[in-house]
Amino acid sequence: MYPPHLPPPACSLSAHERRERLKILLLGAALGLVAGISGAAIMLGWIWVPFDGANAWSVNVAHLGDTRSPLDSRFTDETASRVVYVYRDASSLTPATFAKSDSLAGTALLVSSDGWAVLYQPRFTGGIKTWRGIRKNGEVFAVEKALPDPATGLLYLKLAAVEKNSNDSSSPAPFPVSSFPERLAPGTILAVGQDNQWLATTVSYSRLSPTASSHSDSLPIERWTLDRTFMPGSPVVTAQGRLAGFIESDGSLLPFDAIQEVIGGLLSAEKIVYPTLGVEGWFSDEQPIINGTLRIDGFAVSKVLAGNQRLRRGDVLTTVNGLIVSFPNLWYATTRGSEVTLTVLRNKQNFTITLPVLVLKDGKAVKR
Repeated sequence: MYPPHLPPPACSLSAHERRERLKILLLGAALGLVAGISGAAIMLGWIWVPFDGANAWSVNVAHLGDTRSPLDSRFTDETASRVVYVYRDASSLTPATFAKSDSLAGTALLVSSDGWAVLYQPRFTGGIKTWRGIRKNGEVFAVEKALPDPATGLLYLKLAAVEKNSNDSSSPAPFPVSSFPERLAPGTILAVGQDNQWLATTVSYSRLSPTASSHSDSLPIERWTLDRTFMPGSPVVTAQGRLAGFIESDGSLLPFDAIQEVIGGLLSAEKIVYPTLGVEGWFSDEQPIINGTLRIDGFAVSKVLAGNQRLRRGDVLTTVNGLIVSFPNLWYATTRGSEVTLTVLRNKQNFTITLPVLVLKDGKAVKR
């Protein structure tokens, strides 16, 4: 017998020390394996429902989804207050009146405090006597006036009380008004109103809508493509609840610019009028404009409307108020001021000219 605390007589001291270190390493590896399995089980139980029987997956996805909420919760109620569901047919069923579900003309948004609302309705044929607008809070309104815009397919409706109380001399409460974003850009997160909910989407890119080779300089031709497909006529707002536009028949986003361009005439004269320089033609983004051996940016004039005697057919508008002529720049200049300063290319010579901003009326350019 040899003492148990000493190595066997045939074993060297160095071999004994190696065996002891190996035991410690094996023990550490076993403990590490147990810890790893425990951690993996915890993780699997958090993201995979069958491991723990809870609805952890849906909870975590919902949490992640909150960071991409299409409509900021602070603006949900505010946005809903500006929505009006428009029905073509309100029928009587004594003593009640009901709106037929299959007569929904579309979803409108209020754009003025005195009751003007706008929706996408390119097939408007008139006849608004039985039309009704219903707000989210249950208020019902008659449609007093309708102004279609053939250039965009938008329909502007003036809402009014269904029954006016002759003994009530107080002014009606102002309607909440939709505001507009400063601009749209690729990557902008939007919310589309469809099926009584707001669905998230993202702006992909802009494009010019197909038009005839020649059109008015103020015709809204810019469109935006989204990353998903939605029902035509659906209203679109930003995450802050600002009106970004409407979904067109081809799935494109008709942007808010088309509304802003005419809202001044709508509020002041109850007419759809477009600001213009009194010319027709096309932008270089639609068809290339060539000057000698160079392609240039601008607007090529193919027709001069009555009311403009200073521009000529064949002119190219190259700058407006110091900016290169493009649809956004020309639109901004004509909707923000009473006159613009242009650089015009004529017979290979550039010159500067200041012109008043006119409005289109019956195919003519007239003073505002």
